[in-house]
Amino acid sequence: GGDGAIRIDMLRVVLEREISDNLDLFGGDSVDDILWAYMKPDSDGQVGFLHFWRGMEEILQKCGVHRSSLSTAQAHAIEGFRFLRSCILEMPTDQSQGRSVFRVSELRYFIERTTYVAGVEGAQYWREQMESLPGDDVCVTGEEVASALLAWLEDLVDSDVGALNEPQSGLFEEQAEPDEEPDSADEGRGWREQSVSA
Repeated sequence: GGDGAIRIDMLRVVLEREISDNLDLFGGDSVDDILWAYMKPDSDGQVGFLHFWRGMEEILQKCGVHRSSLSTAQAHAIEGFRFLRSCILEMPTDQSQGRSVFRVSELRYFIERTTYVAGVEGAQYWREQMESLPGDDVCVTGEEVASALLAWLEDLVDSDVGALNEPQSGLFEEQAEPDEEPDSADEGRGWREQSVSA
């Protein structure tokens, strides 16, 4: 949850018809079972952006409707996004403030690994994103990480090939110190509004 989450019941309203029409592709499970399996909501039924993104991508692939019109360089950078997304979703996090908190040094480590996954055409993009991060001792919330990845992803998809390697600035502007509670309750609203209207 905690990263600009959307409720699983809202996703059910939006996706029920599409999933129910393709139950055989999912082994005949119920719509609820499929949503819980792919979206991985928390115990309160909240789905964070990173889980939503991975779940939707997997559902679209399973239904055979996942499409892409990205350049080769963008596609390589997207592979880096998928790798980084998986690393972040699988990372144990500090929940002492009631939300996911990451040290930038941890994120920098995984972004460095991402440069190898993205290959030659996507590596420079990720090196430049890594250079735009705040200091390693800064902590950021799950909301800020998800918002930054979404902003980077939107900029990548909207970019032309020549602008692919321009670093995105202004991300993680409200960094949390290790013992401060971050103020980012409104983070992630944009993706929720877009996902409901899409």
